[in-house]
Amino acid sequence: MLFALTAPAFLSVLASCTTESTSPVVFREGGLPPIEGANSRWNATDCGQCVWNDCANDRARCAAEPECGRWLDCVSACPSADGQPAPSCLSECAGDAGSSVAIESRDGVARCLLDAQNGCAGCPTRYSTPILNEVCTTATSLDGTETYDPVKDPCGHCVGTVCCGTRRACAASPECVALSLCEFDCKGVDACLDNCRAVHPDGLPLRRETLACALVKCSPQCGAKVDACQDCAYRRCADVLFTCLSDATCQVLWTCMSACTNQACQEACLAQSAAGADKMGAWAECIQASCPGCR
Repeated sequence: MLFALTAPAFLSVLASCTTESTSPVVFREGGLPPIEGANSRWNATDCGQCVWNDCANDRARCAAEPECGRWLDCVSACPSADGQPAPSCLSECAGDAGSSVAIESRDGVARCLLDAQNGCAGCPTRYSTPILNEVCTTATSLDGTETYDPVKDPCGHCVGTVCCGTRRACAASPECVALSLCEFDCKGVDACLDNCRAVHPDGLPLRRETLACALVKCSPQCGAKVDACQDCAYRRCADVLFTCLSDATCQVLWTCMSACTNQACQEACLAQSAAGADKMGAWAECIQASCPGCR
């Protein structure tokens, strides 16, 4: 047996994984939000107030820059989502990039808001995989010449803001950049993709990490239809899925099974890519334990 779950259970769990709006409230920097609607606002929760206070110095630097100050006012009014500002609200707050100083100040606040959660009671547990905790307030292309608009290009914007460190590492690697451009030109043709990877093998590790982060964190924004089961699986089992997708054999198996519409297809994938079954099985076990809606 390759995994603790029986094969049928393993397959059934994987197969099952086939906005709230709020009115903005005016907020004055330096003060607590008004009592009205406090329960729905991110920085009015126990976690939010603790993090907000811990990041006072970063917020003060941000408030001194007009563009950053406007962004901070917007973020302070965002509703809560798992102890953090709701992602959809953060995207709406992004607006224009502003000056380089404003961007640096915004990124500083964003990093602090994320890092401070480790020491604040009531905050959700962060991912154990550092890559999945990345955050930037401005999404730019690999070469830095283009800023992704959250409305016109939600996929590029999402990947650029929550997988930013990984993408920067790729951008600093000539082989990762060459592989990325080569794969982009393939338009999804498998033979072409295989050739790109054979020609640029040194770019594979960073490229694989970038794609894994994008899949785990940005599937809905990049066009995937994500139901309640999948949403839970991506959020609560993100570390396990990232481990799978960062491994060549597990990534092949995951890609194969993702295209299946029946159990016979999934069993064929397992037979062809058995080497990745342990890591894939770990993800299935996490889903079964953490996502009741997938059982």
